[in-house]
This record gives sequence, C-alpha cells and structure tokens, in this order.
Amino acid sequence: METNDVTMLLSTLGTDTARANAVSRLVGRNDIVISEEYISNAIDFLVDSGYTEKALRVAKEAKLPKKAMKIYEIQGNYKKAGKIAQNSRIFDVAGKNFEKGRLYRKAALAYQRGKMFDKAYECYRKCSDYTGAAEAAMLVVKGKGLDKETVECFVKGKETERAIDYALKNDMFPELISILVENDLGYIAQRVSSEKGRVDELVRICEEVGDYELMTKSAMESGMVDKAIEGLARQKKYRKLKRYGLKSGGAPKAIQLLENAEKYRLMTEVAKKSGNIEKAIEGLGKQGKYSELMRLGVNGGMYDKVIKILRMAGKHALMGQASERVGRYDDAIEYYKAAADNIHSPEFYKAINLASHSGNIDKLLELYDERGTPPDYEDAAVAARDAGMTGRRIEFLKKAGKYKTAREEALNAGMTKEVIDISEAIGDYKYLIKNGFDLGMTDTAIDKYKSLSKIEGPFAHLIS
Repeated sequence: METNDVTMLLSTLGTDTARANAVSRLVGRNDIVISEEYISNAIDFLVDSGYTEKALRVAKEAKLPKKAMKIYEIQGNYKKAGKIAQNSRIFDVAGKNFEKGRLYRKAALAYQRGKMFDKAYECYRKCSDYTGAAEAAMLVVKGKGLDKETVECFVKGKETERAIDYALKNDMFPELISILVENDLGYIAQRVSSEKGRVDELVRICEEVGDYELMTKSAMESGMVDKAIEGLARQKKYRKLKRYGLKSGGAPKAIQLLENAEKYRLMTEVAKKSGNIEKAIEGLGKQGKYSELMRLGVNGGMYDKVIKILRMAGKHALMGQASERVGRYDDAIEYYKAAADNIHSPEFYKAINLASHSGNIDKLLELYDERGTPPDYEDAAVAARDAGMTGRRIEFLKKAGKYKTAREEALNAGMTKEVIDISEAIGDYKYLIKNGFDLGMTDTAIDKYKSLSKIEGPFAHLIS
C-alpha cells in the first residue's frame, strides 16, 4: 500500500485516539509506510495521555531516537536517555541526562567527548575521579580559572608530582603550597619550599590556613625566630615558647606574646633572664607580686616605673620603701603617711622615724603635731631645741602642758611678750608683779599689782 493511501486512511479517522491506535498497530510493518508527522503526533498524544510505554515502543519501531530519548527522560530513566543522546553524538544532552541519573563518570566522559571540559571536570570531581578531573581541568580554555583546581585534583588523586610539576610550570607556587598543606602533605610542601628557597612563603601560607605546627617547624628550621614564636603561641605551647624565646634570642617577641596571652609568670621569667627589667616589673605587677616588683625595679634603676605601678595598685607603704631606698626621703615620708590607717599605725611611726633620721625637722614637727599626744609634744619640743628652733620648742612645751618650762625658755630667750602671755594664760600674776620690773615690764607689773590688791590686799612685799 502506498504512503498516500495510509495517510489518507489515517486522515479519515475522526479522533486523535483512533489515529494514535492505528499508528501503534501499523508502525514497524515493512509493507506499510507512515509519514513521520503522523508517527510523531501519535507518540506525543500517547505520552500526553500517560501511555509512555506504548509511545516508547512506537518511537523504537519508527526508529526515532530523539523521541525515545524524551520519553526515557519523562520516565526518569536517565541512563537510557543519556545513552541514546551519546550514540546520537548529542554530548551535552547525554552529559545532562547522566548527571541527572547521578552517573557522573559517564557524564564526565560525555562532556569530555563534546569538549566541554569544565563540565567534565565538575563531574569527575563528583565521582571522586580526581586524576580525570585534573586532566579535564588542564584542557579548559585559559582564563576559565581552573589552574588551581588542576593542582588540587592532582593532589587529591595522589598524583603529587604531576601537581608540583604543573604548578611550578604555571608559576603557582603559593597555590601549590596551600593545597599541599590543606591536604595534610606538609612534609612535601616543606621539601618543595626548601628546594626552591621559599620557606618564608611556606610559613606565611601555613599561618593563613591554620597549620601552626608546620608553620613553627619550618620557621624554626629556617631561623625565622619571630614566626616560630608566633606559631608556638598559636598552639598555646607557652612553656616551649619561653624556652625557645630565650634560647633563640627572641625574648622581646616571646615577652609580647606571653603578655598578650596573660601568661604573666612566664613573661616575667623571660624578661628577667633576658635583662628586660621594665617588662619584668610589669609582669610582677600583673601577678600582684608588689614587694618583689619594688626590689627588682629599684635595684634595676626603674624607680619611676615602680612608683607608677605601685600607685595604680594603691601600695603606698611599698612606695615609701622604694623612695627610702633611693634616698628620696621627703617622698618616702609622704607615702608612709598615706599608707597609715591611723596615727598609731606602723607606717606613721616609719614616717616619724624617717623624718627624724633624715633631718627633716619641719616634717617631723608636723607629724608629732598631727599625732598630738603629750609625749609627742615633748618629743617635738626636744627636736625643736636640738634644731635651735626656740619658738617652736616653746610652742610644743605649751601643748605638752609644760607652761613654766616654756616660760623659762621664753625668759632666757628675751621673749618678753611670750613670758607675759604664758603667765596670763596660767593666771600667775604674782610672777609678773615680782619679775615685771626686772624684765622692764613696769606698766604690766603695776597693773597686775593694782588688780591683785583689790582682790587679795596689798602685795607690796612682792615689790622690793
């Protein structure tokens, strides 16, 4: 039967269902030819109606691979859909279908055959074929930015020497070292860096990626003292840091990092042994070891620094000791006085003793006066006498209640007014009458005589 005859026959059928069923029965027969349009329409109708298996048989019988591929895709049979696409050399579609079916190696091969190397690279990685991924990445057009991925995949695929060779040829030393370190191949990174004389870059990269053990080891071996110390600090190996810092001449860096880590005892030890007195006393201050701080600082010529730290800590007694040790007695007296809780505290006694021994009479008298007990006034009077300060002596004798002794001192010193004032203060008018004329105080003597005569009768016997 001719084609036109079948076509005309099919066109007389009134419904799509009838035509699709007719095509389904007739397709594949050698004595019948059906136009591709009718076959295609029949397949589409069967698919839309949910008869995918029937539609697939029609597509196969009619040798329409693209239609069969679409039906497999609808069914979710991506392996067969991909295989049809691959046999049809539609490699991008084949790759997509294999990817959808999680057949990543097949997808990679399809993409690679279609020269879609970036997609092939991605699929090789998904199936952990890192050597294949690296080789695909190498074929990607320059500028796509897969050079680093090439190196990384060679490393992951245990093709380390190929990774090194590729990286060095493409001037990718930093990237190579990073990848080796990140993949726990630090010993290889160290070897390559040493061979190329670029250990400093290895140390920098180790620091960036957080491999502080390798950073420290490499820095130590290449004499990068500060970086080695930083690596030890990053690992919190503070005791080893202390020892290495002292041994290597890296004490300043060790002190800095120990201080940053608040390891003040170790910091102080390094500072002491390296002769850095300033940082040593700072460390002692952080530990609250103020007595040791004072001794070390004063002996080391750091008086001002010692005072500053002790003042911030409110350690006035130690400030007094420090000042006394360097001969700053006036300052020491003030600090001892500030440290005293009351006038009977040991620090107050220290202030008095230091004022006495240092010959600061004004300060000594001030302290005696401030404490204000009769014995203190007597001691003050003695100190004033020894210093030739008659006026101050008389003042303290009066405060001590020794008025007659004070009056005698005033009399001997020719301090007439003081004699009168003391006598009046104690009501000893008879003394004034008896001694007034001899003292040249005639008017005063007569006035007192008249006053007392009115009260107690004549006192002429007092005036000879």
